[in-house]
Amino acid sequence: MNIVKYYEFVNQGNIDIKSLMDITETTNSPDLEEISKSADYKKVVELGEIALPYLLETVKNESSFWLRALSEITGIKQNTSTQSSKERKDFWKKWSKDNGFV
Repeated sequence: MNIVKYYEFVNQGNIDIKSLMDITETTNSPDLEEISKSADYKKVVELGEIALPYLLETVKNESSFWLRALSEITGIKQNTSTQSSKERKDFWKKWSKDNGFV
């Protein structure tokens, strides 16, 4: 889905991705494994490409909360044991630009 179609979809009131993300981010759990099992997190990931612009925006704002979801949606695996959070965020910033999300 291209970026224009994405915004048309969201603006037509089809889904409130930002609200789902906000609900997920306000969890009391610091454990990403536990968070990724929550219903709201799963809903965001299940949206697939439609959620990418919102998720990529969080990375642009230096958040690392949604890095795992980006990998799940795109199928791009990152090695969290050898790459720092900054390296992973930098990767997604470049990927975003290279794939027309910026």
